[in-house]
Amino acid sequence: MIIKEIGTYMLAKMEKPGLSDQEREELAALANEELAEELTDMIDEADALADPVVLFGICAVTDASAQSVTVGGVKVENALVAEKLGEKKRCFPYIATCGTALENWSLQYKDDLLTEYWADEIKKKYLRKAISALSEYLNEAYHLSGYRAALNPGSRQEWPVSGQQELFAMLGGVDFVREHIGVTYTDSFLMLPTKSVSGITFESETFYENCQYCPLDDCPGRRAPRIR
Repeated sequence: MIIKEIGTYMLAKMEKPGLSDQEREELAALANEELAEELTDMIDEADALADPVVLFGICAVTDASAQSVTVGGVKVENALVAEKLGEKKRCFPYIATCGTALENWSLQYKDDLLTEYWADEIKKKYLRKAISALSEYLNEAYHLSGYRAALNPGSRQEWPVSGQQELFAMLGGVDFVREHIGVTYTDSFLMLPTKSVSGITFESETFYENCQYCPLDDCPGRRAPRIR
């Protein structure tokens, strides 16, 4: 990744954000033979302008109690976040996005359900590439060991999506985030571009995934068996 320091924060971009042959094949499987060329053209369009990006920080964890914890000077009054981070010395809040260029490109397809779906799946691929690249960078640069875990606002009811307020504050605030990576959120805390994700990643001695607690058994994005 190409890392740029912005004050006390880090901006990360991929050197080669293009999709791999396997990722292109996975996307191509979304169309039948008759529509394959149209989907391939969309993938090529996206590949030419994709610029996924991540804003992240290395934050101290302090003042932990049963109900709250302070991350990078921002107090989070939430028992789940306090439980998971309370004994940590540092963590890495982040906001990753497929990028504003892909978001603007996708708008031309919003009036057709099929092409809108394809565009969303393409954007997901680039978002996942950015998150994966960040994970690899953190492991190497900060010598992370053990399990890597993450908390994401809205992924569990114990930390609702309104947690975006604290998370954006950990990364310089709404205006700062919008200026540097083009991401903001609505009054209902939906992030824009829509294929964006925020969270706090941290080292953990035990395995933890938010989706262990998700009730959707057939979720295609499930990363761990559900705890019942």
